[in-house]
Amino acid sequence: MIDSQLLYEDTSHIERLLFKMKKYDYARTIKGAYHQNPAYTHWYGNAELKMDLIDIKAEAGRLKKGRAQGAVSNKPTVEEELKTLEKKLARGAISDMEYQAEKKKVLDDFINRK
Repeated sequence: MIDSQLLYEDTSHIERLLFKMKKYDYARTIKGAYHQNPAYTHWYGNAELKMDLIDIKAEAGRLKKGRAQGAVSNKPTVEEELKTLEKKLARGAISDMEYQAEKKKVLDDFINRK
C-alpha cells in the first residue's frame, strides 16, 4: 500500500518512486502554487513529478519486455545501467563522485561477467 506511512523495507523501485511523488513532489507543487511561486511549483514540484513518472514508465516497460521474452533475469544491460546513472547525475540525484564510483562498479561487473 502506498501512503504516507509506507515502510521503507522491501519496496520495489516503482513503489519508492510513487511514494516520493506523493509525499514530496506533489506537496511541493501544491505549496508552490499556494504561495504563488510559479518557478518553485514548476522546477521543484511538477518537473520532478514528470521525471519520476518517466522513470516509472521506463521501469514498467522493462518489466513488460522481460516478461514477454520469458526472461529469467531482470538485470538491466550495462547500457541501461549507464543511461540510468547519467540521468540521475543530470537531474542532481547523485554527485559527480557518486556517478564515477557507480560507473566504475557497473563496468567492473561487466568485465568480470565475461
